[in-house]
Amino acid sequence: MALLVTVAGCGDGSSSSTSSSRSGEKVLRYGVTSKLDTYNPARDSVTGATNIRYLTTETILEKDPETGQYGPGLATEFGFAGRGNTAYEFTLREDASFSDGTPLDAAAVKKWLEYFSRAGGPWVGLVALRSIETPGRYTVRLNFRVPSPNIEYFLAGGNNWGFVSSPRGVDDPKLLAQDMMGVGPYVMDPGESVAGDHYTFTPNDRYYDQSKVKWDKIVVKVITDPSTMVKALQAGELDASQGDFSTVGTAERVPGLKVHWGQGGWDPILLLTKHSEPLRDVRVRQALNYAIDREAITQAMLGKYGEPTSEWVTTDGFDPEYQDYYEYDPEKAKRLLEAAGYGDGLTLKVVDQGYYGNLGDRMVQIVADYMSRVGVTFQVTKATSASEHLEKGLSGAFDAWQFAVGSVPTATFLDFFGEGFGVIPDPELDEIAARASVAPKEEMPEIWKEFSRRTVEQASMLNIFTTPVLLYARDDIEGVVATPAFGVSPALLQWEPAR
Repeated sequence: MALLVTVAGCGDGSSSSTSSSRSGEKVLRYGVTSKLDTYNPARDSVTGATNIRYLTTETILEKDPETGQYGPGLATEFGFAGRGNTAYEFTLREDASFSDGTPLDAAAVKKWLEYFSRAGGPWVGLVALRSIETPGRYTVRLNFRVPSPNIEYFLAGGNNWGFVSSPRGVDDPKLLAQDMMGVGPYVMDPGESVAGDHYTFTPNDRYYDQSKVKWDKIVVKVITDPSTMVKALQAGELDASQGDFSTVGTAERVPGLKVHWGQGGWDPILLLTKHSEPLRDVRVRQALNYAIDREAITQAMLGKYGEPTSEWVTTDGFDPEYQDYYEYDPEKAKRLLEAAGYGDGLTLKVVDQGYYGNLGDRMVQIVADYMSRVGVTFQVTKATSASEHLEKGLSGAFDAWQFAVGSVPTATFLDFFGEGFGVIPDPELDEIAARASVAPKEEMPEIWKEFSRRTVEQASMLNIFTTPVLLYARDDIEGVVATPAFGVSPALLQWEPAR
């Protein structure tokens, strides 16, 4: 994400107030580094720009940006029903309505979730719904085909499931392609918005809690180039933005600008797939892990802001004892490759997130250079959009695909180890996941640690470093918090002009 607050007519680098224009109107100009594929949450493959949606579309549950805990959203009471994590029940608030005036009730939520599950979007398979019951006007019960311990992540907006949209839009999806039709503090002004370039939001007079409306207008601008963003900050044209490791040194020197950061942002990884004959051999996968100098890569790309890791940093399964499991040992990598029958080298096809800046293609090219030193050649394809990346990654045509994932619960991406994403099958991982999925919530972390340790030992993926959440913000914007939950929570609604 990139956040920007601009004073109309302010372009001279002055430190004048950012909270209002000369007319006294409170305007927030908020920039994002990636565009939405579509306004329709059920069809959108983009999760990096998800928190735009919280402006117009409150989720069933809400994730606290600071603690990461799930709490009330559209639902006021919620929890698993019975044992085994195969049913979940929640009660909706009774005073909410969609932006088109349609009342929120259990029937509307049921219609949305059923539509999402058949809409053909990229995240359909992440929730194994068997049926949805509505035992009361405001009560919803979800029944799952398999244990679903991570349903709260999805109900809070993860992969767009929880962004409940109006029944009118579900009945006519063309409406959802033209507007955001949720329950939220703001509504989108289609006449002042151009899809993929900028989006304009104004207060929603129908929203049940007007105290959450902090701005008279919010303008979301898509800005993909980090250097362009920081130049605008220097010129006084922007007041906050998403941080980028290539520009953090410059941002630290901008008067009146503060760099906010906190560990637990994104882990750029390489998923090693079963579609690759060489990678089915654990010795080859381990060789790739020994072939890279994580400390050197982290220092070169992130400086003090990153941490090298051999392990995917999840919120519930990370074991610090395994963070440095693979030391840099290119000679050991060569020996493992030779033992596996690849002493003369091998070539791997890799698709990366070419649209994702430094955490995409630049990182993959650095890794490719290390691989070349042990006889492994990367043939890299740069995906230019999230939808292209997902399509190519799921095609089975590549040995590996680079994926930047956030610090999320382990269960969120169990699909990585399923048929779709194609990571190397492992019956032991399946057994551990099965135990975790039916365990009481308080017992899950220890079991997920077993899962994490196994992925490292088997070199199921190639982890390199973990990044922080990094934001640049002027000091006259209050409520800015950089935490792992920033991108999957209504954190933007906490931003407000200085009093």
